[in-house]
Amino acid sequence: MAFWNRVKQLIKSAGMNQQKFAEHIDIPPRTFQGWIYHNRLPEAETACDIAIALGVSVEYLVMGKDRCNAKIRLKELEARKAAGRIEKLTKQIKNETKFIKTPAPEKN
Repeated sequence: MAFWNRVKQLIKSAGMNQQKFAEHIDIPPRTFQGWIYHNRLPEAETACDIAIALGVSVEYLVMGKDRCNAKIRLKELEARKAAGRIEKLTKQIKNETKFIKTPAPEKN
């Protein structure tokens, strides 16, 4: 079943094994491995827990694609671009203000 192939691939790419992953999401490892062995899909809530722990959507685990993910990636890209512009402006401001001398505090 493609669902479990995707799950196994993502677990492996995360540098974990099935037992540690099952423990991480509070599922008995034997139950988790039994689902995989018998090609049984978990309940919807558990599928959501698995997807969240792997950083993907349930839609991706089931279908192999995620229509919403493209929108999320676009927003992330826009955020990174904005962060880059902010960083560049911050450097410019620091460069322009490092030569400005601030007046010494007045002594009373």
